[in-house]
Amino acid sequence: MRKFLLLIGLLAVTALSTVASPAQAQGTPLATVTTADHLNVRVTPSTQSGVIAVIDRGMTFQVLGRSSDGLWWQILLPPSGQAGWISGQYVQVVNAVSVPVLGTGGPGPATVSTAVVTTGSLNARAIPDPYTGQILTTVSLGTVHVVVGKTSGEPLWVQINLPGGGTGWINAGYANVTNLSLVPVTYNNSGQPQPGGYVSGYVVNVYFLNVRTAPNPFVNNVITMIARNQTFQVVGKTSGEPLWIEIILPSGVRGWVNSDYTVVSNMAAVPVTYNNSGQQQTGVTGTVVNCYFLNVRSTPNPFIQNVLAVIARNQTFPVVGKNSTGTWYQINVNGVIGWVNGDFLYVSNPGALPVTF
Repeated sequence: MRKFLLLIGLLAVTALSTVASPAQAQGTPLATVTTADHLNVRVTPSTQSGVIAVIDRGMTFQVLGRSSDGLWWQILLPPSGQAGWISGQYVQVVNAVSVPVLGTGGPGPATVSTAVVTTGSLNARAIPDPYTGQILTTVSLGTVHVVVGKTSGEPLWVQINLPGGGTGWINAGYANVTNLSLVPVTYNNSGQPQPGGYVSGYVVNVYFLNVRTAPNPFVNNVITMIARNQTFQVVGKTSGEPLWIEIILPSGVRGWVNSDYTVVSNMAAVPVTYNNSGQQQTGVTGTVVNCYFLNVRSTPNPFIQNVLAVIARNQTFPVVGKNSTGTWYQINVNGVIGWVNGDFLYVSNPGALPVTF
């Protein structure tokens, strides 16, 4: 009997630790009042600071930060969006591993923008588009979220901090948003995020997708692979079917992927940079000079192992682009797009070439 009870106890402890750990590791930082009937919320982390609110035992709030000495927590007060400080000795805090140190605060109460969900279940998406935006998660009626970005116009979407980490977009028509004027524009309604402006996309339908030097699956021109849900910048597309898109990855890698395995935020805004005959549309040609053999590289950099092909003196190829200094040229070698040093290439009309790097 004793062994049986001991076994039950061990199972109970194991179950409790298994359930508690993921929530504490991944959830939203929360503070619950536990050892005071009423607790002052102050402007700064000091008992000498002004009181901006009083909260009661059992109430729970989202934690925004902690003081440098670890004795105070900054919390979010819905629905006003005001932030204030509470003494740590009266609360129990969970999921606080990633809470930033915010020092002593400013001379007055901090204010943030919040969104309170007003519908039963609301999709949070990777981009503010109900048709192409990947659903990251759903947020529930009455939940409060810190707003970190917004679209430039109608329809208004707001970018929020998600409970499990990261950010997502929700339609502002299904939330009460406070202090919207404080929120920066992080996405314009043409589908190009700001600043800098670019069309975005992400991988769907496959677990891994080849990124190639040219929009051609039949030559050995794979630069790298990207995974499902990975995002990228879209900078070009082919002129017709099969439709390929030219992308730049966050790492700086540039190449082509088959659009059948992607979702693009605003395909209409993407310029045609390659026609489907295999020659980008410049009409410019380049002929190898001054050397017997010339390396064709994946990037205009001679100091890394990036040789795609080798071409010979007097060979001529379509030239499709140049770097910003005009010292390297991007050429099409039988469907393989690569870079050659301009010192070894005679180019028919350099001024007609777009800057592609």
